[in-house]
Amino acid sequence: LRSLAAIVPTSPEHAQAMLALGMEQHHMPECHCAVLRYKGPYATMHKAYEWLFGHWLPTSGFEAANLPVYEDYLSDPRSTPPPELLTDIWLPLV
Repeated sequence: LRSLAAIVPTSPEHAQAMLALGMEQHHMPECHCAVLRYKGPYATMHKAYEWLFGHWLPTSGFEAANLPVYEDYLSDPRSTPPPELLTDIWLPLV
């Protein structure tokens, strides 16, 4: 298992400061994605992945691209109860 954590710089200066701190720059190529909004605790998010890959993808007519799936955490887990957490799961498609 490999994972990357990412933040989006707010300006070119911010990007340069992040690189100066030792962060690496990665780019996701443009592509179509399926986006599944998951609501709930991170501990049960695997159920959303099971549905996305086990049900939706095989019946969608699409194929997964050879790119990583990524998650966009929309809630602050420090102030949001686990059942209310929102996460978008992005599945790149061919």
